[in-house]
Amino acid sequence: MARLLPPDQAEGYQIVLQIKPEDIDFLTRIIEGFDGLGIVSTIDPGQGLVVVWVTPDT
Repeated sequence: MARLLPPDQAEGYQIVLQIKPEDIDFLTRIIEGFDGLGIVSTIDPGQGLVVVWVTPDT
């Protein structure tokens, strides 16, 4: 599972979302399907918490 970094240690941005657990795979495929848009990591699959890692350029 992913862990969040303090803002001063993260390169880019961390967007934390809570979605339906069954939609995690769909979100991951959409975000990662667009090359360079972002990377999705699951924080808590049971609660549907995910983080999308993006850079200032995206």
